[in-house]
Order: sequence, then structure tokens, then C-alpha cells
Amino acid sequence: MQITEAQNGQTVRLALNDTADVTLAENPSTGYTWALQASVGPTLEMIGTNYVPDSPGTVGGGGKRTWTFKAVQPGTKAVLLTNNAPSGLPMKDFSVNIQV
Repeated sequence: MQITEAQNGQTVRLALNDTADVTLAENPSTGYTWALQASVGPTLEMIGTNYVPDSPGTVGGGGKRTWTFKAVQPGTKAVLLTNNAPSGLPMKDFSVNIQV
């Protein structure tokens, strides 16, 4: 299942043992990065994270950060992410509840 910024604040359903990819725009070259605040627990397991630039080799260019989660137990878990400025101040929040 693909989860994007369009699902911010929503609840989505995921079948047991299925995976969900949470993908958000990120620009680490300017210092604006997403930080995972909460997600893992008895319901979800984080499989990994990956960043793919929109235009490889472009200085200052953005891209997409993806976190992959696996549904390992029935229940509901909130995935909370914060986009931080270079100063460390939070600039934007993203949350989605994943119901297994």
C-alpha cells in the first residue's frame, strides 16, 4: 500500500503481513528532513527507509523519502513524522493511523 501526504491525518487499513510505504517529499540538501517520531510497536515493524532524489546530481534538488512498515499484529498504530528545519525546529507534521 502506498501512503502519501494526501492521507495526512487519516486512518488506513492494512492486512496482516502486508507492507505500507509512507512516501513524503524531502530536501535534505537544504537541511529540511523528516524524522520518525513514533510508529513501531506490537502492530507495525519498520522494515527500512530510503531516499530517492528527483534529479540525481542536482545540488539543492529535492526528492522522496519512503519508510516501509510491515503489519505484524492486529491493532491500530499511529505513524508520526516531523519535517525539521536545519535549526532543528519542527516545520511540518505528518500522521497516519494504520489499522491492521
